[in-house]
Amino acid sequence: MSATTDNLLLVTSPCSLRRPDITVQCAEADPKSMTSVEPRVLIEVLSPSTMNYDRVKKLDEYKRLAAVSAILLVDTERPRVTVHGRGTDGAWDSVEFVGLDAAFDLPTIGARLALADIFEGVHAA
Repeated sequence: MSATTDNLLLVTSPCSLRRPDITVQCAEADPKSMTSVEPRVLIEVLSPSTMNYDRVKKLDEYKRLAAVSAILLVDTERPRVTVHGRGTDGAWDSVEFVGLDAAFDLPTIGARLALADIFEGVHAA
């Protein structure tokens, strides 16, 4: 398993390529390819200028990728992360975590993330 902020591409449709801010993939990356092999968790850091696009268009495209089990949308204006997770039945649900005391699990990759760690050193209102 590897996590990268490199310019890995996701092919979300025949005409659409995306570059999430962070991609966690469970297959070994091909060093000659710029395409993500088996993305499991995708993370987008929301900026005011693109947040609506990320929350709607990109989110819908990411949900169509069969290997993806979680999509995290990280707010930049306050400590808040929205986790969109795919259930065992294939249905998606979302949970919002707010405040530096919040934490959540990503069982697909065996990780627990605390908002205090995600927002460490970041001034958030």
